[in-house]
Amino acid sequence: MRREFAPIADIPLCELDKGILNDLFDQIVLRGAPSAANHAYAALRRLLNWSIERGYIDISPLRGVSRPIKREVSRDRVRSD
Repeated sequence: MRREFAPIADIPLCELDKGILNDLFDQIVLRGAPSAANHAYAALRRLLNWSIERGYIDISPLRGVSRPIKREVSRDRVRSD
């Protein structure tokens, strides 16, 4: 997660918006890690919901932002002899 959130690490939660977050998830997907984008989305959603409960922010910037990848494709794995 440290690598995924590095581009937004210095931005206060109250200054995050949909554009910044969509760009972040797009960068992760373009890097070839769609599953990591979904995991980053889930972790950020938990953090922002916790921040709302604690009163740090009023509205989540993820409101209206859908998961980066709708359906993850599992890889085929074959055991070697």
